[in-house]
Amino acid sequence: MKKNNSGEFDIIKIIKDKYATSKHSFIKQGSGDDCAVFFGPKKYDYVVTTDTLVSGVHFDEATFSWDDIGYKALAVNVSDVYAMGATPCFYLASVVKPPHVNSKDLIKICKGMKAFSKEVSIDLIGGNLTQGKELSVTITCFGTVPQGLEKMRSGAKIGDKIYVAGELGQASLGLKILQTKTKAKNRNKSLQKFIRAQKRPQLVHEIAKEIVQIKSVSSLIDVSDGLLQDLGHILKDSCVSAEITTQFLKMPDDFVRCAKNHGCDPYDLVLNGGEDYALLFTAPAGDARIKKMLQSHPQKVRCLGDIVATKGKESMIKVDGQSVKSNGFDHFKRNIKS
Repeated sequence: MKKNNSGEFDIIKIIKDKYATSKHSFIKQGSGDDCAVFFGPKKYDYVVTTDTLVSGVHFDEATFSWDDIGYKALAVNVSDVYAMGATPCFYLASVVKPPHVNSKDLIKICKGMKAFSKEVSIDLIGGNLTQGKELSVTITCFGTVPQGLEKMRSGAKIGDKIYVAGELGQASLGLKILQTKTKAKNRNKSLQKFIRAQKRPQLVHEIAKEIVQIKSVSSLIDVSDGLLQDLGHILKDSCVSAEITTQFLKMPDDFVRCAKNHGCDPYDLVLNGGEDYALLFTAPAGDARIKKMLQSHPQKVRCLGDIVATKGKESMIKVDGQSVKSNGFDHFKRNIKS
């Protein structure tokens, strides 16, 4: 029998091409982006996304508190809503409870969701609870976006600039720190900052609200699997290529120092790390509202490079003039435990 070595995105493509449908007239965008989009009332559309966090894959119960698990489960879904240029409004939560997780633990998971929901005024409207072998939390999150203003991955154009809003590499560094099993009492404030980025993603809420209002943003995605990998999704869907420059990444000194102390290449963490849930987007060069955003958030928003024409059959990314391939996260090619 032929061995199946398909990666996560290969499997998603097979399911999308063969089994996903968009027959109903109210569906604007089916599978293939961060969220599906369907028509809503009064000049607004709805977006909807779902994601699951599984114990031993997305978190380690030995290093994550129950509150952390709930917080992160909701945060990663809200990030997908932001990645469509939408505003989150309500969500459903489904939990698979293994025997060792008790009712008090479940309440703490919900408290973590509540803590995050206060940051964005999002409501829990239902869900499901069942029993199984491994703890998992699945969120289905809904948002609204003015009709015609949803931001797809497929809109990047030659000549656009590439921007990122939020920190890069810090969550993956936090994961590395957790994996070294350094005792909590020996972790200084700098280490704790990176661990927090892994456990409780710090979404760029205010910047996300601004992006909703900027019509010229041509494409948008959140950085969940690594900068290069997620940029690659934009390039593939937009049929373009990209050139980025590492000098614009602006890595903090404590991040560089800590990465090296833990045997990591800081550039690799930034380019391939993932789980930071920064927002990666493109817009025409010289756009006045983007310039204003850069001035208002100089430490959070930066320009990384340019969208360029593709030479050949496949989209390419050049970093400092050298063609590179992504080494971002793929659920079916490697298993990360925090």
